[in-house]
Amino acid sequence: MSHYAKIKPNGKVITVISAEAFDINNGALGDPHQFIQTSYNGKFRNKYATVGDTYDRKLDMFIPPQPYPSWRLQEYMDGDIPRARWIPPVERPTNIKANYMWNESKQKWVIK
Repeated sequence: MSHYAKIKPNGKVITVISAEAFDINNGALGDPHQFIQTSYNGKFRNKYATVGDTYDRKLDMFIPPQPYPSWRLQEYMDGDIPRARWIPPVERPTNIKANYMWNESKQKWVIK
């Protein structure tokens, strides 16, 4: 039994199911092209797919929603596994005693 994300034509994940590859491939659950296998332990396709993620066909990855318009997607390698994450335009301060949150209108980190 494997996990599959059902996606809309625009790549948005609408549900994640556990199913046999045979049932996906023979169309028993709908159009096989709507189902993309996801890895529960994140071994491939960047992360375990969740509702609201987008499947990027070019990258062959599930991408979480962009947290803020100013953040950009950064691709990187985690050992031999390609990954992607959203990064802010300004690096988060490293003061571990403060709890920071991103302020999009000010384009900076502010203390909560």
